[in-house]
Amino acid sequence: MRSQAIVLSLLLAFAAPLRAETAQVQRETLERFMPYAGEPVREIRSFRYWNWRPLGREWFAVWTRPNDGVYLVRVELPCIGIDSARRIGISSNNTVVDPQIDRVTFDDNARRSCGIAEIRPVDFKRMRADDRAAGRVTPR
Repeated sequence: MRSQAIVLSLLLAFAAPLRAETAQVQRETLERFMPYAGEPVREIRSFRYWNWRPLGREWFAVWTRPNDGVYLVRVELPCIGIDSARRIGISSNNTVVDPQIDRVTFDDNARRSCGIAEIRPVDFKRMRADDRAAGRVTPR
């Protein structure tokens, strides 16, 4: 019993810094995206979700198609767990995402959802070009 308590203590001690590091990486990645984000848009037309990346408890980046469009999406708070979700879904009506109507769903088991506060297009081509010029890898 004592050995189990020691193992559990060690696991918790090592898990806490890993989670903090992940939150830090998400913040840093959000800071990389923000200078390339435009003003909030009323909707995304021809939306086809391809990939996503969590950027903290309030933001995530979503790619609509390979090399097509990238958007920063801010969710309404509280939106507990989106920063650690493995998958998301974004509702849409006839391939149009409207932040006033549509929602982000995640975590298949709990079927959680959050409203969308805003959507900002990202000039991802310029971001990649700037990263190449600086010798950095563009977040994907």
